[in-house]
Amino acid sequence: MVFSSAAVGHVGAAAAGGTGSAAWGQLQTAMGLAAGALVVGQVLAPVQRMLAWVIQYRVDADIYRRLMATNYSAPGIAVMERPEVRSALDEAVAGMRRFATPGAAAAASLTLLARYTGFVGALALIGVRFSWLGAAAAGIGGLVLRVTHRRGANAYSTAIVDTIAQRRRHFFLSDQCLSPAIGKESRVFGLAGWLADRGEEEGLGYFRMLWGIRSGAFIRPFVLAATVTTVGGALALAGLAWPAVGGGLSVGSTMLVAQAVIGALGIGASFDESDYIISYGLTCLRHIEQVEAATAAAQPVPAADGLPAVPAPPVAESIRFEDVVFAYPGADRPVLSGFTLDLRAGTSLAVVGVNGAGKTTLIKLLCRFYEPQSGRISVDGADVRDFDAAQWQRRVAAVFQDFGRYPLSAADNIGFGAAELVADRAAVARAAERVAAAGFLEGLDRGLDTTLSRKYQGGTDLSGGQWQRVALARAMLAVDGGASVLIMDEPTASMDVRAEAEFIDNFLDLTRGTTTVVVSHRFATVRRADRIVVLDGGRIAEDGTHAELMELDGQYARMFALQSARFAVAAGAGTENGS
Repeated sequence: MVFSSAAVGHVGAAAAGGTGSAAWGQLQTAMGLAAGALVVGQVLAPVQRMLAWVIQYRVDADIYRRLMATNYSAPGIAVMERPEVRSALDEAVAGMRRFATPGAAAAASLTLLARYTGFVGALALIGVRFSWLGAAAAGIGGLVLRVTHRRGANAYSTAIVDTIAQRRRHFFLSDQCLSPAIGKESRVFGLAGWLADRGEEEGLGYFRMLWGIRSGAFIRPFVLAATVTTVGGALALAGLAWPAVGGGLSVGSTMLVAQAVIGALGIGASFDESDYIISYGLTCLRHIEQVEAATAAAQPVPAADGLPAVPAPPVAESIRFEDVVFAYPGADRPVLSGFTLDLRAGTSLAVVGVNGAGKTTLIKLLCRFYEPQSGRISVDGADVRDFDAAQWQRRVAAVFQDFGRYPLSAADNIGFGAAELVADRAAVARAAERVAAAGFLEGLDRGLDTTLSRKYQGGTDLSGGQWQRVALARAMLAVDGGASVLIMDEPTASMDVRAEAEFIDNFLDLTRGTTTVVVSHRFATVRRADRIVVLDGGRIAEDGTHAELMELDGQYARMFALQSARFAVAAGAGTENGS
């Protein structure tokens, strides 16, 4: 701006004096400096982009670590199941996958800094070469429009957050309309028209809401802001034509001030490369802060005397539930009420009962995913809440109904049972061998290095039964890594009775001598356990071995007989069909 204006100021004298005049040399020098400044600006542009990428990736990496640490900072899952926390976490994760991440917002600040640097420089030129009143008029005019743009961007990004429920409904229906998962049913039941109409209705409702917000945030405020900007710019430029103010300026100075006024007013533009990126990035960061605050407030308090948590030792004698009462948040009545159970170390316990009896809740409490409202869970006489929660959870190996199926190698899927043993291929192979999974895993194209997902090149998928053996191998490796309690929480619910009985029998054989808990709603599949307890209404209704409970002729005996009869009928039908 300075050098090009100086060149314009030398044009008249250079034209009059000719190519050999001093004015011509001054014109050449000014033009050369202007060209040099332009080249420097072009060279610095990719450097700025490189710095922006470095900033973005470093900030986002740090944010990802924060998000992971926050997600796992609370030992339990209760805080993450609260709707407001779940929504904030989902929005934070979605924000980290958009173009406008917190890192992108930090990088965009570089661009905004460059804009403001140019703005301040332009005001300085106006003040020094022309008038500080003119600089104030141009500055106020530009800043009013700039503030309006920023407020509009912030209001719109806030509106996106405040309409989470409507947005989720809209995008859920949009996804369902094109989802392969319901492709068959939508055809058979004729749902295509209903899904399309409902999706359109929800979409229009959501976007009409946003249109109203945009109108209030942008159109009306901008009428006033644009008026102020126009007046400020007009006053600054009009002064150049007023003899008492700008009449004495040279051609070059007049050109310089005019460019500086226009440059200062340019700060009022909407900067697509920064404004919305910063607003959305900060919104994502606020979601992360909400989750951090919620998990920090949910940190457990030691039950005994407030002393720091102690290391969790292996179970040597027993695990005891002592008069435990637990209810889920918002529930009308407790799931477990006055629950007492003593599990001797090295034995197998089967927990059976109808759906809703409290079987899975018992497991969640044992894993410290939740804490009881009253009573306590003790390990060898010590309250489990006195132990470091993360260390205690490493003492537990579990095969849940919804066990993890990681789209990684078979070795990783097993190795995750003990992270420190992931690279120990011999330990991983032994765990696979113990659960009879080595045969089909070694038969894969790349053996244990095969990716267990068809979504990736060279990957494959396993059958349900094979996946269950992989999950069981993961639990076996966890025992090698120091776990002393093995849990099987209905991972075979989708199997028929015969397959489940065979699977659990193998599990009990493999874990003989290890403290083992098997949860099932099928009475006929757990009879080989050392001990069986029947839950009913949050309490133990019956307790004993299979033989003792059958002799008791109570709930277990009746349900065992009923389910065994169904199994016999199913087995007979299978024989008749040649199976």
